[in-house]
Amino acid sequence: MDGNNPSVASWSLSSGLTALTTTAVTAIKAAVATARHFVSGLQLTNNVTNATNVVSILDGSTVLWSKTLGFSESAAPPIGNLIGSPNTALNIQCGTGGNVTWNIQGYDAP
Repeated sequence: MDGNNPSVASWSLSSGLTALTTTAVTAIKAAVATARHFVSGLQLTNNVTNATNVVSILDGSTVLWSKTLGFSESAAPPIGNLIGSPNTALNIQCGTGGNVTWNIQGYDAP
């Protein structure tokens, strides 16, 4: 929670050792009906040495943001203001045969 605003709940999530594939995974489940997910940070690592991978952040099934990662690239790309829809899960997905690990940070607010 933000000490200055009790209606804001911070979160930080990671894939751990489980890499992304072409199937979308839920980074964070839907917020309460009146709240949205706001993404404030993202770190990605392409663990493939001979292929690029496209990684997408999705609001449910709608792409909010995507980036192509080069061979063995690690990145903390600027993401601007990614704001999800109320009561909708935030998902992450590789567009190609990926092996990408990730960390994502943000908060929920009305």
